Amino acid sequence: MDQKIFSLGLSVPAVTLYLLLDALGAAAAPVDLASARPRWHASEDELQAALAELSGLRIASLHGEQARLTPPDSWQAVA
Repeated sequence: MDQKIFSLGLSVPAVTLYLLLDALGAAAAPVDLASARPRWHASEDELQAALAELSGLRIASLHGEQARLTPPDSWQAVA
């Protein structure tokens, strides 16, 4: 987990999703939406909005249900 995530001005759901996906990867669990959904305590719409926010800044990408966090040096700054 990169501390930079806290200084980007992201929404709370986006930071939460980042932390959740990072934790799944650290636990050697599949980093996918099927693994994230049972741990996500907000609506599906909020999950999708958080994912769109992370994707828009190149912090995460989604390929089917598989999520991938990208290295912090490839993240875009919040406009």
